[in-house]
Amino acid sequence: MLDEDSGSTHIDRILIPTDTSEHSLRALRVGAALARKQRAEVKILYISETQVPPMSRAAGIESMFALDGDLPGRIREHLEDLVRGVDT
Repeated sequence: MLDEDSGSTHIDRILIPTDTSEHSLRALRVGAALARKQRAEVKILYISETQVPPMSRAAGIESMFALDGDLPGRIREHLEDLVRGVDT
């Protein structure tokens, strides 16, 4: 957010996309450091390139979540572990 009187900028929210690659982990570290400095809220967006197998699509299944009901929980746990590693 830009303070027009002083010309300074304050960041309120930061969105950090990650696919858990080394490059995205570096971005997560930088984003977390900036968030601490600015006292900003952080949202993490997990990006996956996982494709639904063709045979599943033929059966009408369009989502990996429909194939694996535990997937959201495992992704959440993995992201929480990543964030804990960045915060230390």
